[in-house]
Amino acid sequence: EVGSYVCSVDVRHRIASPHVRILRPVIACNIEGPSVKGADSDFNLIVNVKNSGTGVATDVRGVIKSFRGISIRGGNPDAVIDFGDIPADATVTRTLQVHGEDEGKFELVLMITGQPNLEDTASFSGELVSPRLEITQKPIQRVRYLGQEVEYEITVKSIGSDTAKDVLLINSLPSGADFIESTPEGKMEAGKVIWDLGSLEPGRSAKIRLRA
Repeated sequence: EVGSYVCSVDVRHRIASPHVRILRPVIACNIEGPSVKGADSDFNLIVNVKNSGTGVATDVRGVIKSFRGISIRGGNPDAVIDFGDIPADATVTRTLQVHGEDEGKFELVLMITGQPNLEDTASFSGELVSPRLEITQKPIQRVRYLGQEVEYEITVKSIGSDTAKDVLLINSLPSGADFIESTPEGKMEAGKVIWDLGSLEPGRSAKIRLRA
């Protein structure tokens, strides 16, 4: 039909709300190793870095901030330790070779960085020990006459920070002297008297009385 008309259209639509997941990786570092080690010895420290967050921690690296009592084996102590990319809930481990120096405390401080804006610091400390012996000898008699037997006491003391093992005391007799006896009993070999003292823990002593 010829004429005019109005057409009304009702358009209904829905705007979709996108689902956004926020990822946040979190790194944590710890160092494992022996808390007591012999001075002047090589040993390993194990460095573990874990991503306990969500998403991948990228470009994770470790830098040694400070160390004392030890030296770093196999390279420059300023070198970067590369841990790479660490997925969520994963742990990456690296081995650090070190050399214990003089007797006393040692410590290592390591800083870990990664992306996005990740950082953690870990430290490890321990003690370097070493056995050391002190030997003293004193006569029992203050005055000795020609042709008279001599008796004296030998003391071996462990003054180090570690147990001295397989300790042998070897005493050379002066010219013209003959070994008579000792307590504990020693073994005579080629003009020398030998005592097997076994192990001496720190602070312990062994005493020997010798007659010649």
